This record gives sequence, C-alpha cells and structure tokens, in this order.
Amino acid sequence: MHEQLRTRHAADAEQGAPRGAGSPTESPDSRRRAPIWMAIIVGLVAGLVPDLMPPTWLGTALSIAVTAALGTGVLVASRRSWWTGRQMAAVAFGLLLERGLLAFTYYPLAGEVTAAAKYGHNLVMLLAVLLAGVLALLPRGHEQERSR
Repeated sequence: MHEQLRTRHAADAEQGAPRGAGSPTESPDSRRRAPIWMAIIVGLVAGLVPDLMPPTWLGTALSIAVTAALGTGVLVASRRSWWTGRQMAAVAFGLLLERGLLAFTYYPLAGEVTAAAKYGHNLVMLLAVLLAGVLALLPRGHEQERSR
C-alpha cells in the first residue's frame, strides 16, 4: 500500500497536481496557503495605519499596537505549514508599497527640490519597489516541492 501511495504522489508531482486531501502524510494546514493578495493588503494596512494616526500619545500607542500586532501575527503564521517565504515577501511588499505610494504626498524635508525632481525620484523608487516585489513573489521550484 505504501508503494501505491508513493506512485500516486509521484504521478501527481509529474503532472504538477497537488496532493489529494486523502493523503495520510499531509496535514490539513499544508493543503491551504494564505493568499498572496491578502498578505499584501495586511502589509499595506499595517503600514498605513501609523501614518494616519495623529501625532499624539494615543496615536503613538495605536501605531505601536498595530506594529506589534503585525509582528506577532507574522511570528505566529511563520510557524504554520501554510506560511511560506512568499507570504512573508508579500507582507514586506505591502509595507514597502505603502511607503512608496505615500512618498508622493510628502514635502521634501531638506533643501529646495523641484517638483519634477521629487516626483521623478518617487517614481523611480516606486518602480524599484514594484520590481523587487514581483521578483520576490514569483513561485520558485523549492517552494513547489515543499507544498507537496
């Protein structure tokens, strides 16, 4: 029987199919993956909330609470089989994307900078964030093996 399971899984692997729900070697957690888009949104929101808080003690406390909740959530999720490096990259991508998008709303802090230079710099940095995010989120062979 063990040989039959191995043969079935080998055939599934060759076809790129995920293991079936009835597999005795697979836990329920390993069958599901956290959606990448959800991890990106978590990163975006966790980055946006502190930026929208007022500069008061309450705003500071709420910013710390959101950041601590994000860190705790990532720590807990990273110990689960459904959490992969892609989900971690998606959270980081969401945080960086929020920074890159909000940079268009800030005034330069030092010196005189023309609008063209400011927005040109912001655009180049946003493109760098987008490129890094796309590259980090591309599936890799070793993660496909891990999911089987």
